[in-house]
Amino acid sequence: MLKKILVFILALFFSACAVNSKNQNIAKVNEIIKIQAQCYNPSSSKAYEAKIKGLLYISDVGLKYCDNKRTIDKSISLKKVYIHRVYDLNENLKYASSNGYNYYINENFNYYFYVFLKQELESRGIVVVEDTQDSPYVLRVDLSFNDFYSKFDSNSLFSIVASQLTLKDINTNKTINIKTKQEVKGFYNIKDLPFFTQLLIKQVANKSADIISSL
Repeated sequence: MLKKILVFILALFFSACAVNSKNQNIAKVNEIIKIQAQCYNPSSSKAYEAKIKGLLYISDVGLKYCDNKRTIDKSISLKKVYIHRVYDLNENLKYASSNGYNYYINENFNYYFYVFLKQELESRGIVVVEDTQDSPYVLRVDLSFNDFYSKFDSNSLFSIVASQLTLKDINTNKTINIKTKQEVKGFYNIKDLPFFTQLLIKQVANKSADIISSL
């Protein structure tokens, strides 16, 4: 019995450490974007370029929009969103290639997407609830990460991720494929792979928030 209790306590400890580590990573991503990425109007081509860790970061969606430029939900009634399920990427696809070698990226895509999407929706004035509250007007959001490709050399890192977004409420029933990509010019530090992968996941969250805001 004592052994079982000890195992249970250790499991709780390591689980708490893992969550704390992820939260620290999210805070780091948000802080670096806040400091290093200048905000732009979403329609500006400059919104897709930023200096991140001293490197030129190029994406197909803005990492940081100015507060008064972000697509704010303009519906008459207060929009509520329930992030129902987020399916992680297959572990066999979580790697970046370079010179014939594969480098495993030990990240939970679903966890980071959930947190980044929640932050982005709330910043747009949209309420994120913990369940549907038995209301047909609460928008249910599901997303699955389906594919991932990443390759780097001595000059740059290029990554692309594919996902599928499903939105449902009494007036909506949509399934939308979302792809987003990044290029990091001057990339050299393999230890930064997880960080830039987290930024790529944030791009998926930003694109999803754009779609939800436009409904």
